[in-house]
Amino acid sequence: LATLAGLADQSLLQLNENGRYQLHPLLRQFARQKLAAMPKEAANAKAQHSQHFLPMLQAHAPALKSEQHLALTELRQTFNDVRQAWETAVQHQETDALQGAIEPYYHLLRLTGRFETGANQFKQAASQCQHLPALHLRLLNRQAAFHVWLGTYGLARELLQQALAQARQQQNKPEAAFALNLLGNVSDIQ
Repeated sequence: LATLAGLADQSLLQLNENGRYQLHPLLRQFARQKLAAMPKEAANAKAQHSQHFLPMLQAHAPALKSEQHLALTELRQTFNDVRQAWETAVQHQETDALQGAIEPYYHLLRLTGRFETGANQFKQAASQCQHLPALHLRLLNRQAAFHVWLGTYGLARELLQQALAQARQQQNKPEAAFALNLLGNVSDIQ
């Protein structure tokens, strides 16, 4: 805390209205350029970032499921960090981190109306995790859900049919129910 206060005193950090410290955009850009020149340190920084923000997201899972305003407010403030943490976990195929983050990240994107972001990020994750059947199935189902909300029903139906086939093959009843529920919704809409 003393270090943060010292950096703030030197105008290297600013305390925003939400009580969070942030770097000046030019200083952030400079730091990114310096870090880009050090690949090992950059990878380590991304991993540490992900290891901080995905567990925070997971801790909010129950509140997100019940659509609690306080959890949404806090996570909106850290959305870019959470998104970057998710992307790092996908890129490095951090299976345990992704398994724990799927539901809260799905709910965060859904509740904040980021359907296109959700469809794209879950598509990317599903394509990276095809060799992990149970994880791939969950990602595919959530990707399809975002397409339902986007109104791209044909693509949603195609993804849901794939997910349903995989769920039946894996004997995964919760994911089969998820796919069937959304297929029913798509049929009602069309």
